[in-house]
Amino acid sequence: MKLDIPATDFFDEYLHDEFLDDDIEDPLIEEIAPWIDNAEDGSNTDDETDGAPVEEDPNLPQTTASSTNTYNVSELVQEDWDPLRFEHEGASPQCLLRITDDMLDLFKNPLPLVHIEAKDISRFYVAMMGPSGTTYEGRLFLFLLQCPPDFPTRSPRVRLLNNHGVSFGPKLCASGKVCLDILGTTDNCTWSPTHSIKTVLMAIQSLLMEAQ
Repeated sequence: MKLDIPATDFFDEYLHDEFLDDDIEDPLIEEIAPWIDNAEDGSNTDDETDGAPVEEDPNLPQTTASSTNTYNVSELVQEDWDPLRFEHEGASPQCLLRITDDMLDLFKNPLPLVHIEAKDISRFYVAMMGPSGTTYEGRLFLFLLQCPPDFPTRSPRVRLLNNHGVSFGPKLCASGKVCLDILGTTDNCTWSPTHSIKTVLMAIQSLLMEAQ
């Protein structure tokens, strides 16, 4: 699945300048480069998954649509925030159903200057431009977002990929960790099953807006 949102000439050219015109050494960037090269084609492809979805862990809390079930999962998320550590983790039926709903919402109501490309059914590359009027203006931020099997009970995992080991302030760490309450990567976890992938992306955009 591709979501071009919106595919401006400047946005596409910046994708090429950032990743394709330079010598690529990082294997992550090598993997990402093909979809960046085709980001402007605007075509939609069907999501595919390798093998059957994994069964939901019975020890995990049950998903609920109620915002009252916002138990503290910050300790869990603090230890497993990095999607690169869970590349072989499968997606549960509840996770797949919710991802489908969230991605349909993003397709119908896209966010400006955001490009999303599915790595597989539960992992997505997200390219986001720094907002104008901020110190991040004109900079491309590339994230990897993964939904764990118990999503939306637990928040997605998010990593900043193209910071090259540099910290962009206290909330965009050199490790790639994105520190947001909604992700449970701070001391205050505000994630709720009523939140969505779009909610997470909007929170990241707001974080970039803080760099005035």
